[in-house]
Amino acid sequence: MLPAVGNPSTSPVPAVSQSRRRIVVLAIAALAFVAWQCYVFFVDEYAMVDNPPSRSTYWAGEISGERKAVQVFVADMTTFDSLTLYAKPAGRSVSGTVQFELWEETSDGRGRIWGTARHLSEVVAGSPFVLRFPGFGNNLLWRWAYTIRISMPSAPPGEGIYLLANHDDRYLDGAFYVGGREQWGDLAFRIRTDRGTIYRNLSWISHRSPKAIRSVWLIGSVFLTYVAMVLVFLYGMIAVGEPRSAAGDSHR
Repeated sequence: MLPAVGNPSTSPVPAVSQSRRRIVVLAIAALAFVAWQCYVFFVDEYAMVDNPPSRSTYWAGEISGERKAVQVFVADMTTFDSLTLYAKPAGRSVSGTVQFELWEETSDGRGRIWGTARHLSEVVAGSPFVLRFPGFGNNLLWRWAYTIRISMPSAPPGEGIYLLANHDDRYLDGAFYVGGREQWGDLAFRIRTDRGTIYRNLSWISHRSPKAIRSVWLIGSVFLTYVAMVLVFLYGMIAVGEPRSAAGDSHR
């Protein structure tokens, strides 16, 4: 009489193949995690305020005389050093100056922290126009509100400036005003920062910290501990749901 042969489809998977599969999955997950962390730390500019032109843009204004344009925006725990916007002259003349003012939200209201003037021909010559200024920011671990004010107080009607804005309200942290009236949507603008990535921000902070905190060994130990904890968590998640070994099932 021939011995009974088990169904191959129900035979337990050897423990060696299970371990290999687990190691392969863990290695792929670890590589994906490291690549994602490198992007987050070194590439992603999390602190940049970006409201680019959309499909529903319009020219807001005219900005002249007492009519000012005001855009409220929020900066994330870092400094910023440039403003990008789109502009065109309201008439044929490109004479006069455009005033730019930066205001900061304070406990007593809003305070002016910077201002400059640019000739209209310079502002409308290129598209977009990039205004650079000294780095400003709160350098603290919270968000801070600012306003940029744009005006041409000496320009008569018809010789001012138009600013490109978006009808759709995609930038939820701000508000756009023209002549004291809030507009639907926001100015099409970008606020860039010199420390837009986590790596550049941490590097700036570390240079102003006590020597013990700036130690490469301390920072490296914290990072390795963080990676090890994540990998252990991933290994535990992969192990959940794995079939038990034949030795474990024989005790049932």
